[in-house]
Amino acid sequence: MSECGFLFAVVYHGGGNRSMIAFFPEVYPDELVYSWLARYGVRSGYTHYRAIADDLFTSHTAKPNLEFVIELSQDAYEVITDAMPFESVIMQHTMFPYYARFLPIERRQKAFGQLMNMSKSFNDTLYIRRNKTQHRPWLRYCPLCAESDRMQYGEAYWHRLHQLDHIDICPIHGCHLLNSTVSSTSKESPSLTHAELKIPQGLSPVFSQHPLERQVAAYVSEVFSADLSIENAVTIGSFMHHKLEYTKYLSPRGQKRNLALLTDDFNDFYQMLPHPTLAEHWQLEKIFSNYRCHTYDICLLALFLGVPVSELVDMKLPEKSQSQLFDEEIIWLHNNGLNYRQISQKMGASYDYCKLAAKRYRTAH
Repeated sequence: MSECGFLFAVVYHGGGNRSMIAFFPEVYPDELVYSWLARYGVRSGYTHYRAIADDLFTSHTAKPNLEFVIELSQDAYEVITDAMPFESVIMQHTMFPYYARFLPIERRQKAFGQLMNMSKSFNDTLYIRRNKTQHRPWLRYCPLCAESDRMQYGEAYWHRLHQLDHIDICPIHGCHLLNSTVSSTSKESPSLTHAELKIPQGLSPVFSQHPLERQVAAYVSEVFSADLSIENAVTIGSFMHHKLEYTKYLSPRGQKRNLALLTDDFNDFYQMLPHPTLAEHWQLEKIFSNYRCHTYDICLLALFLGVPVSELVDMKLPEKSQSQLFDEEIIWLHNNGLNYRQISQKMGASYDYCKLAAKRYRTAH
């Protein structure tokens, strides 16, 4: 990085009255695109949003999206993609991984393609909750991260990790996040606001006193920050069902889930958590049926079941399920001289099911 912190580039000369972008600041780790563009406006000396928008967007009346990228001008697109591939911009500097990670592959790929094309329709594809009790209305910040940013980079900036719905503490420092005055509501006039101008200095952090809250924040942020595969076709429902195998929440055959017991234990585990989003068994069932795909919800269930982050962000299924292995055990016992009544008593399955499993095996072989 140069002493001024700029990336210099030879760029496209736009037509009309559009100015030419001759420099652009380097992006910081975990920085929102919104923050990156806001710093460009300040470094360029602009005092009015319209002047910044003329450089950056296809329309000077466009309202920047705090979490994603709206349609960029040719100049801005070329300068940004000189710095990094646009795919990396989406993966590393927008909230896409938070909303898309556990979507079914078709929706995940569709949303990614829409963002790559800077299409407005991605909102309809992604799993974005807008309920007032669930969605934060302001850009948030950690006073200790801001202090660290100023020491390292000379300025504060807006971090993605501070914008995760339901996470109220900094995953790094464990202190409570603070609301800025930068609103995420659609009623506000278009603007690009640099964090350095809005985050006060010398604030005293207030730390969370709940170890579980800090554990959840760290787990969710680690999942969010991990590389995201667009190609992984394993569904979250099948993966989480696999993680119930050989637990008290799944029948011996591996077919029937005991959601009442799972819900009770889950609620006991998280009873002190400020944002209980999965209090009812039907809400958990929606995860297993692939209708509830929000990263926060998935992380709560995965953490409760003891799923390592490394497995959750790279979901794989075993070659054989508990159900398949159960049936194979029935066949093995029958081939070794046990009758169906003996097998039923030993395996905890009905007499009729043991006969059915053997019949299916004979038909298949």
